[in-house]
Amino acid sequence: MNLQISRLEPSQAKAVVNVHNSAFARWSAKLPACYRYQPLQIERAREWLQLPAQTIWVAWHSGTPIGYACCQQRVLPYNDEICLLHFDVTHEDWGQSRIGVVPEFQGQGVATQLLQTIVDDFTMGGGHLVTAYGYNFNPAATRLFTKLGFVNSERFVYIPFSSQKPFTFDSVFAQLDLAKPLPSVPHGEELAIRPLHEGDTHAIRRIFQESSPFAFDGEPSDDALAEWWWDEHADIRLVATIHGEVVGLMECYRDGVIGIPGVLPTYRRRRYGSTLFYHLLASMQQAGYQLAVGDTGVVQKGMIRLYQRFGFDCSPRLLNWIYS
Repeated sequence: MNLQISRLEPSQAKAVVNVHNSAFARWSAKLPACYRYQPLQIERAREWLQLPAQTIWVAWHSGTPIGYACCQQRVLPYNDEICLLHFDVTHEDWGQSRIGVVPEFQGQGVATQLLQTIVDDFTMGGGHLVTAYGYNFNPAATRLFTKLGFVNSERFVYIPFSSQKPFTFDSVFAQLDLAKPLPSVPHGEELAIRPLHEGDTHAIRRIFQESSPFAFDGEPSDDALAEWWWDEHADIRLVATIHGEVVGLMECYRDGVIGIPGVLPTYRRRRYGSTLFYHLLASMQQAGYQLAVGDTGVVQKGMIRLYQRFGFDCSPRLLNWIYS
């Protein structure tokens, strides 16, 4: 197929919107809200173009845009001589795929030519590593990345980054049908569960810092914590207390996605986390949620065991693909 592949100009953002919304209409209708697939708005496409070192490439056929890919160049943390290319999605764009082809041209090699052009441009310019993601229930993505020479690495260790700590890894999308009864979880009388209060700010900062430092790359700033606190997508937020001290925090968002900042390290291995999780799921049931979804990396083994203990299906995964 004769394609013209080029970088997108900001004035052409509408082309990406049209391709995206055509390419992912089926997924938007098929997947539950927790996957966050939704029509792309032109304002968001323009924001993609404004992010540092980010580029949108478009495949044109007879003057019509039929495919796109959005990627971003970065340097390796702690080693700015190593250049990376990511097709990763940000948290805000969890459901917005960075690679799409309109339905009538799918299966005809458009995505292959598009990504091959981007990867060749990157590597010929001295780039070192390319990463991308695709769901394990999307065989087209698996075929595409495999054909291009990408390799799925559940836990990818990249020596220039670390000889032990994974640079990137697969994620588990644990899902629970909330129509099913929850397992009973015994807990001591000293533990109390209640909604989050405005006076809990100091305790919440400590929980994020000690139990989920990756959420804010360390201690959250005042602005970052305020943004989390007033997130319009948040719904149920519960804390666990012992003799009035807040020792744990869990939450869910309006689309059924669960957030687990966790329990303070000194209070773990006492079933406090399981008890708090039980109350969160029970509150979701009472509020009418049909599905609960937890997104966690495969390296978070304790979290996966918690999901399995409550009957979550842990088979859906977001696979990590590597090209080097």
